[in-house]
Amino acid sequence: MDRSAKGIRIAGALLLFVNLAVFFLPMTKIVHTNYGTKEFSAFQYLQNVIHPDSANPHVFGVSVMFVVWGLLVLPVILSLAAGIIGLVGSAKQILSGIFSLVIAGAYITLFFVIDSLAPIWNISGETSVSWGYAFFISLSVSIAAAVLGIVSFFVRPRRKKPVTSDVIPKVQEIKNEQQNMRYNIVSPAEKTGDENMKIETVRGVLVGLAGIYKGAEIPIQDGETIRIGRTADNDLVFENQQKVSRKHCVISFHRDKECFKIVDTSSNGSFTNGSQECLPQNMEICLKPGTILVVKKICFDWNNERGRIWQANYV
Repeated sequence: MDRSAKGIRIAGALLLFVNLAVFFLPMTKIVHTNYGTKEFSAFQYLQNVIHPDSANPHVFGVSVMFVVWGLLVLPVILSLAAGIIGLVGSAKQILSGIFSLVIAGAYITLFFVIDSLAPIWNISGETSVSWGYAFFISLSVSIAAAVLGIVSFFVRPRRKKPVTSDVIPKVQEIKNEQQNMRYNIVSPAEKTGDENMKIETVRGVLVGLAGIYKGAEIPIQDGETIRIGRTADNDLVFENQQKVSRKHCVISFHRDKECFKIVDTSSNGSFTNGSQECLPQNMEICLKPGTILVVKKICFDWNNERGRIWQANYV
């Protein structure tokens, strides 16, 4: 259905382009007893209307101006516009079909006012006006284009049914899955599923690699939480360190998972293992032993600020 709709509009456009060529071909045939037979194209009518020449033996009257502009020139302009719209427009557009109806109506009307196209001769004599072959070409292609235009009103592209919500993947679910694959995010079920499993006694330790805590080893027991930030209510305080948020992150050690869990609550960002992409905020992320954590001001200031680096290990 979609191809048919577009094909009908293209066929109508190509037919209307014929009127552009016919504009320069004989539209009328005029026979005068003294001047013999002369043929006039629509272009010649337009020339005589725009630049009348009183010395010319075949001068056109003022009344013919309305016929020339309205029934000869306007259909050609509309044919050009409708042809372009039909070729480059969408399959849903109906403007080219409307134009084709107007064009066909103009040529049909022109058929009944042929006498108004007779020139005013400077000498007496009998004049007869008949249509030239160009008129019948324009009339035929315009009627054919109008028929296709009418058909195009009924042959419309099928509307695509909206995809139901059960088919469209949820953006948030995709985002969560991608983050989970990248950062090993802990789901609520994982938080409670294996809490009762007993593993050999082991504790974690945070080792400072740079900054004010360089060389420090901070032990962290199973389930213990260490808060890192700039304000005094944190466990590890980075006083007057503006590149560290007031409440930057929370780190806990979980021996059953064999990992450290971090929740970044900062506005400045936390980074791991030299990555230039900060950890997701307010999400619990599992970090394996040996992970290097960098606390810094902004996610994109990696090369300009080393930040505060910690390495998490077992002891």
